[in-house]
Amino acid sequence: MKKILLLGFLNCVLLTSHAQSVATLATPAKVLSQLERYKDMTKRDAAAGVVLRSRAETRPEINRLMVQSADEFAWVAAGRPTREAYLRCIDEGLARISPYTKTAQDRQVVTEFYLDLMDIVGLETSEGRLNEFVAQVQARR
Repeated sequence: MKKILLLGFLNCVLLTSHAQSVATLATPAKVLSQLERYKDMTKRDAAAGVVLRSRAETRPEINRLMVQSADEFAWVAAGRPTREAYLRCIDEGLARISPYTKTAQDRQVVTEFYLDLMDIVGLETSEGRLNEFVAQVQARR
């Protein structure tokens, strides 16, 4: 009898934790317009020639990839947004941007961009992804 109760309890705990991990996040009505404005700001920065310390010729590519990430966040927000979907967007975006960001300062700028995206959609944590991204360049030294 104790085994059955223990199994039942563990099953409830596992189902609850799974439900929390795939639960849809509430999307405020303004999220899509905020993401669009933020994406436009990023495009304006690129057009104005805002440069990072990395090679100047990589900046347009970095901006293009950051705009692509904002588009992906908007796509997720327009559907059934989940924490996992946003985290996947972060993972994929950082993987694309990583080869173009050679300095810690460049990576910090990218991290701030993702923190802004996370604030807009209400994602509280990157679960260490952004810290790892910044730490990668420091580990190469």
